[in-house]
Amino acid sequence: MELTFWLLDITYGVVGSTPELRLFGITDDGKRVLVLDRSFRPYFYVIPTGDVNAVLNNVKRKLEGKVLNVEVVKRRLFGNEVDAIKVTATIPEKVRELRELAAEVPGVEDVLEADIRFSQRYLLDMGVKPSNWVVVDQCEEVKGNYQVDLVCLAKTKPRMIEEHKLPNFKVLAFDIEVYNPRGGMPNPDRDPVIIISTMTKEDGVKMFVADDNRNDAKIIREFLDYFRKYDPDIVVGYNNNGFDWPYLINRSSRVGGLG
Repeated sequence: MELTFWLLDITYGVVGSTPELRLFGITDDGKRVLVLDRSFRPYFYVIPTGDVNAVLNNVKRKLEGKVLNVEVVKRRLFGNEVDAIKVTATIPEKVRELRELAAEVPGVEDVLEADIRFSQRYLLDMGVKPSNWVVVDQCEEVKGNYQVDLVCLAKTKPRMIEEHKLPNFKVLAFDIEVYNPRGGMPNPDRDPVIIISTMTKEDGVKMFVADDNRNDAKIIREFLDYFRKYDPDIVVGYNNNGFDWPYLINRSSRVGGLG
């Protein structure tokens, strides 16, 4: 089937020995979907000095049995066309080790693009950007233990299309307040969360307030239960990634709020 969706986010996992890109999105009729792509592999480039074929053979010997492919390709480096050696790995976790091994090969001047995140590499190569409409022309529905309406396995590459309308996002805003009578930066080992406030279009403002004993394990559980039930597409707030989420995670490990 053909599937069109608004790309929200991308991550990856490894299934057996196969990397699996995971594209989360929303269709124009509001279905939450997950598109899996197992066709892409991580790679990086080795820049040789001197005889490219000699270096190619040295790299092949050094990485024998550790990679899927080693080949010479034409690329542009600082505007100039060069011969580069493309090394294709099995899984992203192997790239760092392979990069270090390749750098030891005689005749290797540099190793490039080994530090690009696998999911970012995929987006760049596919010419796809998050927060855009994407089409997969052939996508096979599969089963998966994910909290979405549809999981499908891509049989063709994703491609972007021009479409200016937005899907109907489920957006949740939240903020936390911490009791810290000593002043200064609060410490999740000792300073409890006393209020967690949320706002959504459907439910308006909700507040989870600790009791007089400042027992925050209860309100953290209540907040997480509500979060899972609402299942937002987008989470917004002021410095959430820098403070609120890390504080909740550390505080939860202290008081058991994630249990």
